[in-house]
Amino acid sequence: MAEVERMWMPVDLGDEVVTMQARRSQAALPLAPPVVIVHGLAISSRYAEPLVAELGALFDVYAPDLPGFGGSRSLRPPADLPAMADHLARFIEAAGLAQVSLFGHSFGCHIAVECARRHPRRVRRLVLHAPIGEPAITAPRQVLRYVKNARREPLLLGPLIARDVVRTGARRAMASFRTSLAEPLLSRASQISQPALVVGGERDPIASPAWTERVAAAIRRGEYVCLPGVAHAALYSHPRALAGVAAPGLAEPNEALPRAWSDHRAPPPGPAGDGPPPAPIEERDRAMACLAATAAAVASDHPRARAPRRRPPR
Repeated sequence: MAEVERMWMPVDLGDEVVTMQARRSQAALPLAPPVVIVHGLAISSRYAEPLVAELGALFDVYAPDLPGFGGSRSLRPPADLPAMADHLARFIEAAGLAQVSLFGHSFGCHIAVECARRHPRRVRRLVLHAPIGEPAITAPRQVLRYVKNARREPLLLGPLIARDVVRTGARRAMASFRTSLAEPLLSRASQISQPALVVGGERDPIASPAWTERVAAAIRRGEYVCLPGVAHAALYSHPRALAGVAAPGLAEPNEALPRAWSDHRAPPPGPAGDGPPPAPIEERDRAMACLAATAAAVASDHPRARAPRRRPPR
């Protein structure tokens, strides 16, 4: 694993200059091209730090917070998908990266695909992990899938995501959620010419293996792999196993991976990265603990929770 640091840089978006925050890890002898990780819906890149550290052993890795999310504050109204893709391309340019491999997660897969479609000279290769966007899915049904997935993720992921969503704000978070339901991923994915590896999770209720395999089939140079025992956010729960399957898809074909890297390909041990799948009662207890921790995180970050309200004098 490599060390992960935070960086800030001004990025000109055309009508606004935003100081964008990113997580970065730099390898001693990096393979080509550099890797840019695109975070998921309404959150920052903070949850991607475990994967940044794993891939940082081989690549120069950047995981930016897109404008309006995480540490990249913006006064702009919520952006649509093409604008998000352009913001990503502006970050790549500002970081001095001529060409990159994009790693997208969840809704970040939409942004990565659109960036590859709109800026093909910037993007060499893609890895798409757990892409959402199944056609005809309703908002209530998608929310239920998120709740179901929370039971299968590590306990600490819930509060981490809750803090990010609160910081993003309801308006921008809801706009991103609506965009994720409305954008047709399959038609956009069929238009990209770059090679792309789609990575699904066997226990992912949000982006099922059947759906992620369809996404891979829609891409002209697409390949598919499914990680056993993994839910939606393997970059947090199983970063080592995910890095093992993703690295060959991120590196140029003439780049030789170290022999030791084959150790990363060992099957992940379970849904939380630490043993076999929990029994139903244990899953219920984990879910209740996760909900309690998330509620506490939201309360602690909510402006009304930071100071008690004082009653006006009578």
